[in-house]
Amino acid sequence: MWTYGFAYGNEKKIKILDKILFFVTMGRDFNEELRQRQVEAMKEVMIGDRINDRANHTVMYVSDRMTKEYDPIEYQIKKEQRLRNIKEIIKKELSD
Repeated sequence: MWTYGFAYGNEKKIKILDKILFFVTMGRDFNEELRQRQVEAMKEVMIGDRINDRANHTVMYVSDRMTKEYDPIEYQIKKEQRLRNIKEIIKKELSD
């Protein structure tokens, strides 16, 4: 919980973080215009408002089609691929 005095106000106690990574999973396909607008809205709220000047660098990674509604085999393959990708991204981001 970010409260007044900790994250807000004139004498904030929260320290500025070097880097924040957001990993977002969504059930639908990111190629849909509506989903792209939803992700942009999440970026605006999470990065633009909540994080704002509390981090030097922020990155948002989005994994789409992460629901069993699609082909179950495709879902399982994507799930495993995305988990490997997330591990690689974290290693890379932490080493930068």
